[in-house]
Amino acid sequence: DSDSAYDGWQNFTTPQQYAWRSIATRYRLILFEDGEEIIKNSGTQNQKRTRKGITAEEVEATQESSGHLKLSALLLHQTRYFIDGGIIGSKAFLKDTIHHLKGNYLHPNRKSNGKKIPNKKLKLWSLRQLE
Repeated sequence: DSDSAYDGWQNFTTPQQYAWRSIATRYRLILFEDGEEIIKNSGTQNQKRTRKGITAEEVEATQESSGHLKLSALLLHQTRYFIDGGIIGSKAFLKDTIHHLKGNYLHPNRKSNGKKIPNKKLKLWSLRQLE
């Protein structure tokens, strides 16, 4: 008997409409709009920031992109693949690295040479398939 908090959840699948890829852009829009800094005008040239937050320029840029990230920003946000994936790189790099790690760190009978990161813009592979 295991008393892990994850018992019973290993076979649970998230409905597509609630998957992070489906809601990330909407979440970014809400986050940026609600987190915008508030500047109070008092007079002609006196402006006082009453709440720190995201600048109006950043909010506008996010709205213009409909919440989508540029490729450079997307790569910075792919930290889950670096942490949970263990190894990230080209398909050839992964195949070579897995070959050298078999026996010491990976099971010697491992057949997989990694999984493609599910992003059409990125041509990167990860040691493990992450959803």
